[in-house]
Amino acid sequence: MDENVRTDKRGSIGRELSSALKLLATVALATLGAYLFRRSAGVLAMFPIYTAICLASSFIDVGTATRAAVFGVSVFIFNTVEQGDMRVTATFTALAVFAAVALGHGVSRLVKGKKKLYGTAVIVVGFVASAVLNAFLIGMPFKALDADKTISAYIDESYPPEIGFLQIDEDSPAATVGRTNVYYDLFSGSYAVDLVCSAFPTEGGSVTVAPGGMISDGLAVILGDKLSEAHRMAVTDVLREAFPRGDFTIYPDGIRGFPSRELLSGEGELFVNAINYTIRVGGVQTVGEFRSSVRGYAEKLDGSGVGYGRIRFESGIGAWYRQSETIVSGAHPRGSLFRGEPGLKTIGTGYAFDLFFSKFAS
Repeated sequence: MDENVRTDKRGSIGRELSSALKLLATVALATLGAYLFRRSAGVLAMFPIYTAICLASSFIDVGTATRAAVFGVSVFIFNTVEQGDMRVTATFTALAVFAAVALGHGVSRLVKGKKKLYGTAVIVVGFVASAVLNAFLIGMPFKALDADKTISAYIDESYPPEIGFLQIDEDSPAATVGRTNVYYDLFSGSYAVDLVCSAFPTEGGSVTVAPGGMISDGLAVILGDKLSEAHRMAVTDVLREAFPRGDFTIYPDGIRGFPSRELLSGEGELFVNAINYTIRVGGVQTVGEFRSSVRGYAEKLDGSGVGYGRIRFESGIGAWYRQSETIVSGAHPRGSLFRGEPGLKTIGTGYAFDLFFSKFAS
């Protein structure tokens, strides 16, 4: 009797150990699969590698529900940790659970020896369905590779290896631009790469390739705004010191030719001389008063040596007309007089009437 008890205990321990090892193997495969099946894995997540891992794990007898839970939780954790878009996490997790359930069900029928034809059919259909859903929701790998080449060429053309003038001091490293692997954005239908500048590590942007091939650069917008703002203050300080009672407001208005390796590789002067601004001038009523104010501001900026690409002065807050004058610093060597390009236009009318009104009001 005692011998039977000992035998039962050994058998029970053996079964528990076997179950533990099976669960451990499933967890290991799920961890590997989740590591590959996440947005930052890039093209690897788009190939049906994860589906193949699910299929391999299905031959480990831990039960379909347990397997689906382990794979689903693993994918959820990996995707949640690396990015905060719960829509993306939910998409990856749902696909993971679907593959684990469909393939697990088919393999269980095949292994048990009952309905082998049915089990084989479920495996084939489940694998194909998982691969198709993966391509549709996560991305098509070969399209992603083409998009990655396009984006890489754009990054090489637009951003230098180092942005020297953003270096804090001689002992600090120069600023660099880092990138992620290419991924598919289901909600915009575009392939994209995330970029971040080491000088502003908490704020990044995406370079995307739309279905039509158009490239958009979110980092250029963020980087341009931050760099323009610092130099906008320099322009403001010059004018505020010369005209303490002046009624004006300065806004950054884009950077000519930005982003480009040439602008970002230099010491900074070339970049500063490419920044455009719009200055809203208040406190004037007539075209003559406006142009007089503009000349005063322009002469002071010219004498200060502060750099910029183009400044567009605007005035007029009425619903009927607004006057403007553009000063282009690059039109003449430094120290020369500025060249004004006056313009007076109505609001909500056509070009012909604007031209007539401009001549009439000049």
